[in-house]
Amino acid sequence: LAVGIATITVTSIDGLHSASVVVEVVLQRQLDFQLIGVGGSMEAFMDLTKLQSGEPVKAGSALTFTVTLSPRYRLYRWIINDVIQSTPDLSLALTIGPSDLNVKAEVALIGDLNLTDDVTTTDLVQLRRYLAGLDQLSDKGIFSADINGDGSVTTTDLVQLRGYLAG
Repeated sequence: LAVGIATITVTSIDGLHSASVVVEVVLQRQLDFQLIGVGGSMEAFMDLTKLQSGEPVKAGSALTFTVTLSPRYRLYRWIINDVIQSTPDLSLALTIGPSDLNVKAEVALIGDLNLTDDVTTTDLVQLRRYLAGLDQLSDKGIFSADINGDGSVTTTDLVQLRGYLAG
């Protein structure tokens, strides 16, 4: 299977008539994308065309993925073909290459340290233990508990989390 453009020309035996057709062989790749978590939605576009997960896409196409978050949720990370990306941007632009593409966006509820998609007293206790130096949290827990988005978990975050828990 060769990718490219070919011209096929047919000429009559007497050479008086001919017809040509141009054929483009396109390499199609499988595109799968999903939002992990309940805190938003995810869309994919190729130019202005909205794409559905699971459909084939022409290799070399420029794609844009956008996450819309629900209140109190934060984008935790992008995972592209099982490789974790460090960008927390809500939009991601990619060019689909010679292999299939699997894109995941993982969202986390702010302060949801035990990953139940609900902020509970258990999360507050876990955050208190972390701040007291008694426990270590996963990177996801630390990021999720960083309510004010300054890159670290501080007492300010704890005060804001208490406010969330109080309603």
